[in-house]
Amino acid sequence: LTEPFKDKIRLDSQIEKVVRAPGKVTLYFADHSHEEFEHVIFACHSDQALALLGEDASAQEREILGAIPYRDHEVVLHTDTALLP
Repeated sequence: LTEPFKDKIRLDSQIEKVVRAPGKVTLYFADHSHEEFEHVIFACHSDQALALLGEDASAQEREILGAIPYRDHEVVLHTDTALLP
């Protein structure tokens, strides 16, 4: 499925910021590299997407992405197979 573009797939790549310009979106990575795309899909929490857009976020994006509330949660992970489904 990914064979035709496997050399373009980035894993574990931290994005520092997203900058939009007419016809393109540039992603700036933590390793100081950058790449340009026609479109970007954010697969993260709305507050993270808003932080990546930074000053480039429109008023509508700030309103919508900033309206979703988050709470801290404490999670306990166990591996007791007697309690697993």
